[in-house]
Amino acid sequence: MVNARLQKILLSENLLPIEQAGFQPGRSTEEQLAFLSNSIYEAFSLRHHVLAVFFDLQKAFDTLWKASITQQLVQWNIKGRMLIFIEQFLTGRSCSVCLGSTISTYRHLNNGVPQGSVLSPALFNIGFSTICQIIPPPLKAVIFADDLTVFLSCRQSQKGEQKLQQVVNKLAEWTTSRGLQFSASKSTTMHFCRSRLCTRNLSITLHGSILPTPPTVKYLGLHFDPTLSFKKHISEIKKSCYTRLNLLRKLAHTTYGADTISLLRIYRALIRSKCDYGVPIYSSATRTDLNSLNVIHNSALHIASGVFPTTPCLNLYFICNELPPDLRRQLIFLRFMVRTLNSDRTLFHPSALNRHRTYYQKRFTPRMETALELLRLDSSALSDPDAARLLQQATEAEWTNRWKSQPPMLQLLSIFPIPQPFLLTSGSRKNNTVLHRILTRHSRLTHSYIFS
Repeated sequence: MVNARLQKILLSENLLPIEQAGFQPGRSTEEQLAFLSNSIYEAFSLRHHVLAVFFDLQKAFDTLWKASITQQLVQWNIKGRMLIFIEQFLTGRSCSVCLGSTISTYRHLNNGVPQGSVLSPALFNIGFSTICQIIPPPLKAVIFADDLTVFLSCRQSQKGEQKLQQVVNKLAEWTTSRGLQFSASKSTTMHFCRSRLCTRNLSITLHGSILPTPPTVKYLGLHFDPTLSFKKHISEIKKSCYTRLNLLRKLAHTTYGADTISLLRIYRALIRSKCDYGVPIYSSATRTDLNSLNVIHNSALHIASGVFPTTPCLNLYFICNELPPDLRRQLIFLRFMVRTLNSDRTLFHPSALNRHRTYYQKRFTPRMETALELLRLDSSALSDPDAARLLQQATEAEWTNRWKSQPPMLQLLSIFPIPQPFLLTSGSRKNNTVLHRILTRHSRLTHSYIFS
């Protein structure tokens, strides 16, 4: 109850900076990632460099000074019972260690917010909110919880590096005054640039140590490389999903394996969800890299349905009630754009430069136009109150058109609209496999052994 009232005050009066997105309703990591990637593409279009520092805070929740939270609440004129409750909530806390039947002496906790409490994330946001005030333009920042990234677009990388170093020094002083500390070994830098001849390493120092510049940086679950090709991220997705495919293979045996419905649920929970995260951002990769992910989806659906590898992909998607991977990526991207364009509080505002600019097609606005053109929709559909239903219907219509364009001999069934749930009444793995192989037009004489 207290957390709901506190969040209502913070959001209604816009007390938290727009750069801060963690622990707030309607905000997500994809919004921060989209703002960062779109800013880099804008710089590429102008032939600029982007210098970024990805900070890592050491024990952020455990070391934040309690006084900084209460002082910030007083500055925001949040007083009365709310302030008294928060002060009593933070004071008088202690901890001990229990090993077997032995309990250590209690130690008083002078700093930090209690982890595991529903109120702690909001209090951390309050104590961490003033960090954006010491980041002057043209530098920009994105914050999600305790993950902070500061970046700068510049024409000359040497001058930009000097400006970035000055801000890093100010941030180090600010964190020290709040009881926090950046980890020099875990914080990294990245030099985003189109040119292959450009020197990638930066000489940004933190606490007397030069920050490393690795080939790729993982931020909020996505791997960023200097040219923003997302080849490393797609490679990591495939590596992770191939391991999870082995679990499906173990569970999918013709005689004693799990039924198709259960296997599809496992596929959607372990593999499809892994590929869906970050789609609005990494879908700007090349078509070759994106199509390499289709192999994972096809393999998983082949295992779950039990059909032969020669089964056409469209029949496979129909049997498993799945959209083709490219259509699903377009649908996820447009849903993200609907949430972003209709949000009153968001850091990401897509815009478009002239079409002759390089990297134009990789930015969000032209990609949105391409996706809408594919689904035969106009941009007004995204601002419609019923935009989710319109997008789903348009995607199903495009899927139906693909199905109809197949040669008649390759079509599985002529039941429309597509896709539709393909429900099985039997839970037997063998019966499911037999039914699927018959529906995909495999000959009974050629594959008579499946009836034994």
